[in-house]
Amino acid sequence: MNRTAPRARRLLAALGKGAALLLVFVVALVVAVLAHVDTPRGRRLVAGGVTAALDGQFRGRIVLDRVGRIGLDGVSGIDARLVSDTGDVLVSAQGLAARADVLTLARRAVGFVAGTQPTLVVALDEVSADHLAVDVGRDSSLVPKLLRALESPKPPVPSSSPGPELRLGHVHVHHAWIFGSPRDGVAVDVEVAPLDGRLELSGGALAVDVDELSAEARGAIPGQRATLRPTGRVLSGGARPFPDARVVLGLTVSDASLFADAVMLDGKARVRARLPETTCGVLGALVPAFRPRGNVAAALEAEGDASHVRTRVALDVDHATLTATALATPREPREVELGASLRGAELATFSPSAPDSRLGADLTAKVRFPAAGAT
Repeated sequence: MNRTAPRARRLLAALGKGAALLLVFVVALVVAVLAHVDTPRGRRLVAGGVTAALDGQFRGRIVLDRVGRIGLDGVSGIDARLVSDTGDVLVSAQGLAARADVLTLARRAVGFVAGTQPTLVVALDEVSADHLAVDVGRDSSLVPKLLRALESPKPPVPSSSPGPELRLGHVHVHHAWIFGSPRDGVAVDVEVAPLDGRLELSGGALAVDVDELSAEARGAIPGQRATLRPTGRVLSGGARPFPDARVVLGLTVSDASLFADAVMLDGKARVRARLPETTCGVLGALVPAFRPRGNVAAALEAEGDASHVRTRVALDVDHATLTATALATPREPREVELGASLRGAELATFSPSAPDSRLGADLTAKVRFPAAGAT
């Protein structure tokens, strides 16, 4: 069963509801500022009032522990938590800040409630956080705890009105820690510093832009430091059966760097990756069973859609070149055509005691799978 699409819809629904509930905070800010409660006691009252107003809106609870500053241009110094219904802290945030025209937001909210504005629009110029800690683990029913906590405790009420719009002009996270076990045998321990991007939710479609992100995966490869630097744009939801995406990726492990870019548009995808020439010793440290001598370089290209997937891989090890191709047709008749070519292989590259040699080989194969339901 493919759980990705339902979970994506649940995430979009949670974001939409979150945008609507931001109005609770906005209205509280307007009242607070007009009542001149930007004092320690007043800020505590606002934090407690907003926490109480949000109670019961999700399976989990959003708790505001502190509000540092309140003004008509936004807020800062917010410490908050998302707590599951079992008491686990799933998201902990310190130093949250939002910059926006609070009176404009409140005016839009009043217009939406009064029916003069058909769509609820929440636009923030900038949102930032000093530190985030996010638990991406699963609960006992194998559902991500974060999604479960953001679900509504009540069945959704059918509505013909368009969903809310959420626009975050600039998102900046100074430091984040992502941890947990999203599936059996997989442990996530990732440190992010920093993250810069944008987010927009409109018409049930989500657009996410990542302008800068540096993430270090601790423990993913024993004894090695892996750093990931992706940038790009992803569009999901709305009328799209598949997400559209453009992503550029840089991955550094020890002294080896991998570069990749991927595009998915209208159900068609293309992926390219290359490993610039590096020493085999670096790869040997990552894959102990692979300890040839000399240098190694690799490149991969893949493209396809629902009807076919075509892949080409080229690997250079010392003086040897291996090229492999594959063409797969996922639909009936399901077939895979394979091809491989090896040139200039020296056995001494892989075993110092082997005799001098230069080997070459060609291989072609075609595999056809039985039709669904065939015996």
